[in-house]
Amino acid sequence: MRRRCLCGTVDCTRHGSSSGWAAYKRRHPERAAFYASSTWRVMRDRHLKANPTCVICGEKPSHADHVLAIANAGTTDGRLQSMCAKHHHEKTVKDATRPPSEQRPSGGGMA
Repeated sequence: MRRRCLCGTVDCTRHGSSSGWAAYKRRHPERAAFYASSTWRVMRDRHLKANPTCVICGEKPSHADHVLAIANAGTTDGRLQSMCAKHHHEKTVKDATRPPSEQRPSGGGMA
């Protein structure tokens, strides 16, 4: 089955909708190493436990999202916000298509 990205492209490789973790690791080895680390897993788990609802819809979150994306000059220890998979994907696509100066936090939450 071919997947359509939120940007409208079928089998989009720019936003990773169907390219997956292996492609992300090839494109961004330094970021992938961070996200695979125990440091990130502890930060993520601690944040999701302290902030148990998506900042957009209030559902149970599956992602601890960097308010300012690492790809757009954010830092690995920057502010986090809890997001469900749907809203995390939507924010990731938006972050990839606009400059950091135009990014705004989706909600609250701190690491």
